[in-house]
Amino acid sequence: MPGYKEQKIQDKLRLFTIKGVEVYSYESLSNVHNLGHLYYSFGEDFNYQIRYSQLKFKKELGKGGFGVVNLMYD
Repeated sequence: MPGYKEQKIQDKLRLFTIKGVEVYSYESLSNVHNLGHLYYSFGEDFNYQIRYSQLKFKKELGKGGFGVVNLMYD
C-alpha cells in the first residue's frame, strides 16, 4: 500500500498521448504502447508547447491570411 505522499501524487498524475489525449486507466495504456512517448502532468492540462518544442523545422510551405504552414519533422 503506498504511503500518504505517494497516494497524493497518484491522485494528481495525468498521462497524455503524443496527440494530447488523456489516458484515464491502466487498461487504456495497452492501446497506446506503440505510440512511443507519453507525457505527464501533476494535474495540469496537456501543454502543446512541450510537444511543439520537440519538432524540427524544415521549411515554410506557405503563408496566407489565416496563418503560416510549416513543414516539420518529428
